[in-house]
Amino acid sequence: MRIILQRFAIGGKNVPADSLMRLQLKYNLQLASNDQTFMERLNKIRQYAALL
Repeated sequence: MRIILQRFAIGGKNVPADSLMRLQLKYNLQLASNDQTFMERLNKIRQYAALL
């Protein structure tokens, strides 16, 4: 996954770290939800966890 924090950290020195981390998390979740193979693997994990 592409890391977007570096771009913001270089451009804005007064941006709080927690805001950047939250932004990165949202970006990563969006990428993961659009990745069909990742979602298929996640569904398999959910099925296995439900069996436990």
